[in-house]
Amino acid sequence: MTKLTYRIGIDLGGTKMEGIRLSSSGDILQRERLPTPSGDYGATLQQVAHLVDHLALDPTVPVGIGTPGSRSRASGLIRNANSTCLNGRPLLEDLTELLQREVRIANDADCFTLSEAADGAGQATHTVFGVILGTGVGGGICVNGELLGGINGITGEWGHNPLPAPVSGSRDCYCGRSNCIETWLSGPGLSISYQAATGELIPARAIAELLARGEAAATDVIEQYCQQHWLWSSTSSTRTLSFSAVGFQISICFTSVSPNCWPHTYSPIMWQPASCLRNMVIHPASGAQRGSGPDTLN
Repeated sequence: MTKLTYRIGIDLGGTKMEGIRLSSSGDILQRERLPTPSGDYGATLQQVAHLVDHLALDPTVPVGIGTPGSRSRASGLIRNANSTCLNGRPLLEDLTELLQREVRIANDADCFTLSEAADGAGQATHTVFGVILGTGVGGGICVNGELLGGINGITGEWGHNPLPAPVSGSRDCYCGRSNCIETWLSGPGLSISYQAATGELIPARAIAELLARGEAAATDVIEQYCQQHWLWSSTSSTRTLSFSAVGFQISICFTSVSPNCWPHTYSPIMWQPASCLRNMVIHPASGAQRGSGPDTLN
């Protein structure tokens, strides 16, 4: 059997997809990013194929893909994905046929959490709770370096927990319920909060830019976001916290962690009030340094 000299890994997100070619020693040899077609399953498959074409030099090299949602053990179909065009689809089989190579898929938050627990920021800890905040809100749990999947493959997921405290207003979720945590703490959720305050709907990245310029509405919305994240994550997390750096938003999340959790938050940050965040330097978690950059949240 020929030893692989590199591997291909892809993060299939709701807003963008990013792929890397990784050497056998763990060095990133190449990185490519493409937008994810919104609501179009066929176009999403083709975009993944386009990304693989950019990265793969050998047609026999397998591809690993982190996806939203999880693959049903009974039917093989994707379920619970915030990229709803994936739900009910045989994603693994379709990609294997399209790419004509071995493909493995797993939940993106599980991939992140296992990576941090294996050789990242959480490798010296007993329990790691990994959180991804992006187009959706996801999570995973590792204990003693082993990923907990659960009978439905969704252990650690907290984005569709109900809000543990009352909020002003109600937001419908694609899952059929209202006021899931994801509707408030995701990138689109942050955009909706800003729209409620100003009447203008803009992406989270634009809110970050306004915050950096000291805009009052952006500062108020981020203050609210910090308080919500601190409260809601504290009801869902285990003893050890590991946050995925998915962009500007995660730097805000770091500041909202309870002081009791500071020793277990895997990023070298300094505590400062949310009103001072425009002066903060972003320090991503180790897993993000290997994969996502500080501008992946939209």
